[in-house]
Amino acid sequence: MHNERVKEIVDILASSPLRKNDVRSLLTLARILTDLVPAVQVRQYPHLEFFCDWTVHAVLDRSKAGALVLAALQEVVE
Repeated sequence: MHNERVKEIVDILASSPLRKNDVRSLLTLARILTDLVPAVQVRQYPHLEFFCDWTVHAVLDRSKAGALVLAALQEVVE
């Protein structure tokens, strides 16, 4: 399963230019791969975890990195 997901990622990255659906697929595949490693390793990449979650969840309420990113976005918009 791991090798199949990595191959899918490589195939998507080989296509140019990337479209919105490609990015969504990349982040979904990355999330699937992170589910296969210990949580302590995933926590080393909080922004990756946040963006992977953001692509598949309507509400983000459990991510410290997500809260920081959203706060920064709000400052830019205001």
